Amino acid sequence: MAQLVGGGPAARLARGAGTAFAVSAAGTLVVFANQALLARVLGADAYGRYIYAVTWVGLLVILSNAGLGSAAVRFVSEYSSTNRYALLRGFLRRSTQVVLLLSLILAAFLAVAVTLMRPRVGDELARVFWVSCLLLPIWSLLELRSASLRGFKRILAAQGPPQVLRPVLFAVGILGLYFLRSEGVSAPLAVLANIMATVVSLASVQVLLGRSLAGERSVQVETRSREWLAVSVPLLLMAGFGVILRSTDTLMLGFFRGTTEAGVYAVASRAATFVPFMLTAVNIMAAPMIAEYYAAGDRRRLQRTLKVGAWAASAFALVVSAALAIGGRPLLSVFGAEFGVGYAPMLILIGGQILNCLAGSVGNLLTMTGHQNHAMVILGAGAGLNIMLNVVLVPTLGSTGAALATSTSVLLWNGGMLVVVVKRLRLNPTILPLSIRV
Repeated sequence: MAQLVGGGPAARLARGAGTAFAVSAAGTLVVFANQALLARVLGADAYGRYIYAVTWVGLLVILSNAGLGSAAVRFVSEYSSTNRYALLRGFLRRSTQVVLLLSLILAAFLAVAVTLMRPRVGDELARVFWVSCLLLPIWSLLELRSASLRGFKRILAAQGPPQVLRPVLFAVGILGLYFLRSEGVSAPLAVLANIMATVVSLASVQVLLGRSLAGERSVQVETRSREWLAVSVPLLLMAGFGVILRSTDTLMLGFFRGTTEAGVYAVASRAATFVPFMLTAVNIMAAPMIAEYYAAGDRRRLQRTLKVGAWAASAFALVVSAALAIGGRPLLSVFGAEFGVGYAPMLILIGGQILNCLAGSVGNLLTMTGHQNHAMVILGAGAGLNIMLNVVLVPTLGSTGAALATSTSVLLWNGGMLVVVVKRLRLNPTILPLSIRV
């Protein structure tokens, strides 16, 4: 307890990561329950259409954020800790303008593209996509506001509304529609319920962010758009590559094998995301700490932060992987009997996630220390490999091929980033006893 209430890197990381873990765990459990509820209420076919459309919108949300969500963690933390409130307010204002404009443009583009492809995708899927266009700008602003709160190190405020409140409200909306409508719930109505939950979550985050800025409302606004753009563009590309790595398998399955198999695979993929839970929680708190210690030249505390985070993430990953390997089939059967075929792909995805956790916070370490260009190139290569492997494996192997493609690319981009971290930063983000000459 004395360690946890102290001011050392391990204590700070433990407190922040503990909060992030608790919120993420609660949110993921709610989301998982939501997916089971949706699968039961909508059925495999309509559920597949819903997942397919929302996956595409999630991809466009990352693009519309233009890397500014990741940049917000860095710049908001930097400006608030150095009392440069004019730049802080300028960044928040300009990032909001850019994200809102881009999200509206992308929503319009998606609506037009779906209209043109309507004969191929069908009327049902087209309607789901059209409604999903309304979700895009709201979801984009929610992600940006949440990232800004992370920059203030307000982990609970940043994660609570999008990760817990939003899925809870979504579940309430689905249940309300189910009991009030005799004809049942359709995929477009499920998207509308998602939109309403996102609106309320955005309003909550906006209020919390306003309280963080309450003492600086009278400060003049200063902008450095060129400087922010120089950082956000590589981060945008990284975010886009990350979405490709997370979504290509589901999208390729929907394209080559149909939305029903894509929906089944999405459930297996969701189950595998329990494995890197602790790594995600560690990264949320570790990112501003890495930037802080690196800027101060405090290599000892930086290495301590990385080592503690790597041990926590790796130990948790191994325990959860064993639990999923044993109880994976009953877990998937909660969604319906047809979802049991996702067990084998889930095991393959779990293997990739274990390797991801063993590598530690390599991505955050590069982006928070000014090496985002190296991370961008490596992640881009991983995304390209992921696409190629999915194109080759999915048509013949289906869900198993998609899982193999994803896990292989995860192994390669983590390995590439680890090499750069060891050679350029002379740090060890893993639990392995690497020999590093400082």
